[in-house]
Amino acid sequence: MKSQLNKDNSAFKTKIEDIQIKLTSPRLDESTDMRERLWDIEDSLMYLKRMIAEAVLVWNARLAEVTKKRDEKTKKSVSDNSKAPSEV
Repeated sequence: MKSQLNKDNSAFKTKIEDIQIKLTSPRLDESTDMRERLWDIEDSLMYLKRMIAEAVLVWNARLAEVTKKRDEKTKKSVSDNSKAPSEV
């Protein structure tokens, strides 16, 4: 799970850096139309939004699964403790 988190963080940072470069660095070839550059930036932003939405869905499912397993383990340990004979 930790390795997947690192992988997701790396992909997200890479995409952010890509967008930042597009926003801050002028293109060397001035023949590129300004509208084309803006569409390219908009496409990158939409891709980033999609990445975030997908990551939220995937991580919500993972966290729900971990929480469910933890709750089941807690319930099992509580029921095991209540079945154990108590010493007086």
